[in-house]
Amino acid sequence: MRERFGAALLAPILMVLALLYGARRTLLALAGFALVLAPAAAAASAGCDAINAGALNHTAQFTNGTVDTYTGRELNSGTPINAIYTSGWSGNTVNARWYPGSPYDFANGEVLTFTLTTNVTAGILQLNLGISVNGTTLGTTNYQGSQSFTRTFDGTQSAYQTSLARDATGTGTISIAVTCAGASPTVTSVSPIAGPTGGGTAVTITGTNFTGTTGAAGVKFGAANATGYTVNSSTQITATAPAGAAGTVDITVTNGGNTSATSSADQYTYVAAPTVTAVSPTAGPTAGGTTVVITGTGFSAAPGTGAVKFGASNATYTINSNTQITATSPANSAGTYDITVTTPGGTSATSASDQYTYVAAPTVSSVSPIAGPTGGGTAVTITGANFSGATAVTFGGTAATGYTVMSGTQIIANAPAGAAGTVDIRVTTVGGTSATSANDQYTYVAAPTVTAVSPTAGPTAGGATVVITGTGFSAAPGTGAVRFGASNATYTINSNTQITATSPANSAGTYDITVTTPGGTSATSASD
Repeated sequence: MRERFGAALLAPILMVLALLYGARRTLLALAGFALVLAPAAAAASAGCDAINAGALNHTAQFTNGTVDTYTGRELNSGTPINAIYTSGWSGNTVNARWYPGSPYDFANGEVLTFTLTTNVTAGILQLNLGISVNGTTLGTTNYQGSQSFTRTFDGTQSAYQTSLARDATGTGTISIAVTCAGASPTVTSVSPIAGPTGGGTAVTITGTNFTGTTGAAGVKFGAANATGYTVNSSTQITATAPAGAAGTVDITVTNGGNTSATSSADQYTYVAAPTVTAVSPTAGPTAGGTTVVITGTGFSAAPGTGAVKFGASNATYTINSNTQITATSPANSAGTYDITVTTPGGTSATSASDQYTYVAAPTVSSVSPIAGPTGGGTAVTITGANFSGATAVTFGGTAATGYTVMSGTQIIANAPAGAAGTVDIRVTTVGGTSATSANDQYTYVAAPTVTAVSPTAGPTAGGATVVITGTGFSAAPGTGAVRFGASNATYTINSNTQITATSPANSAGTYDITVTTPGGTSATSASD
């Protein structure tokens, strides 16, 4: 609140003081009238300026039984009057001359300090300090010697005045010096409450009595001046944090010679930038979802989602300690990215130590051969993409008995044993496991059997039509699949249980007729 210093209430207060001090000789020293006006927050008011220029400073010479003299400064302009004003008292008559002049504005919270210096040469020169607020006398305090007291404009006073009186027996001088200090600023909050040691953070400071804050030292972060600041209003300042060592400091505001008291509300923490020294694993699928352990320093202050990034993508994460974070990789395109951690101290610098590679899932486009015996052991060539770094090859759910990654597009794997039927061959890398399709299918085939042949004999010149009965014939793959001894026969597969073959030429003798399929070759017996 704005307050005024002037003479509007001089007459009633003089009357109060006259009644208060009775027959004593009284010197009235105008110390302040306060009229509440419109709110404002200037820390160095016109009233303060006038007071500090000596507007109320004066000296009174008391000589017992003679005339008292007064030397001081006039109030209406603040210029020295350089004159002696004589006041004489007898009985209850007070003839002091007053030159109150124009009123001055004061800011709510400004403090007047009165310093009284006495020099007693004879008798007792006891000063009676009287305080009158809003026309009501609050009481008096007796002083001897030199004293100092303060009065603060607190916004609840419409006016107040001080007076001084001396005992009738005293001889000596009284000097009164008055100074004014601006209202003390307060800091009630700062935002953000932390920033990098390199400085540069824009910090909003909230509090009171900021208007009029000027100079390089007006806002400090610890002992360092803010690199710049703007007083937005009496309750808000925007300041740029200077560089500082890691740790917590108080932000203080100085206004009119008064500095805000420190408290937990004004604290600002300098935070060193985090570092990332390792990530594990260093690769994962483009679909994301991999649990990645990030090792480094300065992680404790990482503030919520977005503080851990894989490239430009935010990750969800848990801060395990100041040196460890567990993050879940987000989805991303194939390629290598830096994992960064951001705290109020800044963002971790990128390096080879923080790199994480997104790997596309492998694909299988063909397998050869497409079938083999249930006993396994077939060497199968798998063709596709993204095979580099393959960690597993499976036939159905069974791991290959061995495999070699020939390139990013080819693997040779040994089929494990499996039950008769069709399975998918799948390849696994850090990028994931290949999706199944008709292109990756491999069929386990049981070995064929021959249970009868008809006729059982024919000419050595061959050409006889022979019906072969048995099982597992459907997969017989072309020429060479039916033999009479070691000689290939031409044939037709009638069904899974019947083949019609034409006997090849051969030497006289008895031979086993065998059928070969991907499941193997039929065992020989008297039946074939």
